[in-house]
Amino acid sequence: MRTASFLAGPLLWMILAASSHAGCHIMADQAKLGPQLLERLQENRAEQSELLPVLIGLSDTATPQLLDDLERRGLVVRSVAGDVLTGMVSLEHLEELAAHQSILKIDASGPVFPENDDAEGPPIDID
Repeated sequence: MRTASFLAGPLLWMILAASSHAGCHIMADQAKLGPQLLERLQENRAEQSELLPVLIGLSDTATPQLLDDLERRGLVVRSVAGDVLTGMVSLEHLEELAAHQSILKIDASGPVFPENDDAEGPPIDID
């Protein structure tokens, strides 16, 4: 059984879901990569074999056959929710994975932390 080890922000989920249903067709494989992944790939900021957490938008609901195919391309699947999945992939397999016809978008993923501790301004008395 695949389980999620990290979460993605709700806005990103909505964007991926909307783009997969809006008929968006991306021509170049690297155009499927989010800015953080593209930067890492171009600058080679990570070891080629280092596994990076990713959030993937698919063109359709994930099937067992599709998941097997993506795993053969280097993806370690962590969780699946319809046409969105999370996983881990190395830089050396990132472009091969992006070339898959069922993948619309691959973004860097990571834990979501509350940001209330970073609020600025005067304290508010809520008695």
